Amino acid sequence: MTDARPGFVEPTRTTDLAAVRGRDKAAAIRDQLRELRARGRVPLRVWINMDTARDMFALYAAIAQFDGVLPTTIDTVPMALGSTGGQDYVIEVAGHAAGNA
Repeated sequence: MTDARPGFVEPTRTTDLAAVRGRDKAAAIRDQLRELRARGRVPLRVWINMDTARDMFALYAAIAQFDGVLPTTIDTVPMALGSTGGQDYVIEVAGHAAGNA
């Protein structure tokens, strides 16, 4: 499966499953950010849990020279490690949070 997003590098087939999960979670976050923007909502911050952070860490380590620090933004929205109420990630928007249910 390839991703049509410009600049996106597909993890190799030898990549571990954590990297694949990290790719899928990062794609889901970007997709949800675009959907929120299309509905006129302004995303303020993306909160990710520790499992999502580990998966994204594995993704970046698999596709690039990685300095061991996760990016601080995703699709121009600040991203931080924090409490997500058991979800993989939560997107904070003005007025409330939009989870990944």
